[in-house]
Amino acid sequence: DPRIPGRLDAARAPAAAFRRAGTYTFGLIGPVFYQIFGIRGVENVLLDFYDHPAELARLVDALRDFALELIRGWAAVGVDSLLFLDDWGTQRALLMSPKLWREFFKPGYRALFAETHRLGMAAFLHSCGNVMEIVEDLIDAGLDVLDPIQAGAMDIAELARRFGGRLSFCGTIDVQDLLPRAKPSEVRDAIRRARDTLGRPFGNGLILAPTNTMGPDVPLENLRAMFEAARE
Repeated sequence: DPRIPGRLDAARAPAAAFRRAGTYTFGLIGPVFYQIFGIRGVENVLLDFYDHPAELARLVDALRDFALELIRGWAAVGVDSLLFLDDWGTQRALLMSPKLWREFFKPGYRALFAETHRLGMAAFLHSCGNVMEIVEDLIDAGLDVLDPIQAGAMDIAELARRFGGRLSFCGTIDVQDLLPRAKPSEVRDAIRRARDTLGRPFGNGLILAPTNTMGPDVPLENLRAMFEAARE
């Protein structure tokens, strides 16, 4: 029950404190539609698109309606934005064809982003991997910020050329190869390149951030280089 009493109570005091301090706040929703894989199993879902499309659509609609109620709950808490958590990409491409994604999931995102905006919040979407094929669709659905731009999975120059100025980007600081294995000078160069490609040409529409959780294999000198370059 998305409206169960007390579901978001623990967030109210911190959100109020952050508001008083002028800090930008997020509410988290998710996984949103990615839950289909946990409910049905990956192999079953990939078959469901073809063998049981009506039943899968019912499940997707139910997840959409659940998320819509959570959006309203977070709005009552008083956050600035919502971070929707899903993962649609591998390192190379989408988990499914763009056609299937548009048919089953784009309408749901359009409804979620519209409700988020109606209630005065910004919409972020987290999706790891290469989602280049659906960025145009996400913009059309009303997305404000795409996270976590993985420079190792997507060409940031192409992202800038096709979508710069039409939505904002978050991420680009790679946690798979760059931070654990690169030299500090290479970390600084990568951050400057991302800033100059995705940020500065588009009114600083880039939130520099690691692309995922940083592991214990990241050397301290690379963390220092990351912060120093970001401060520039």
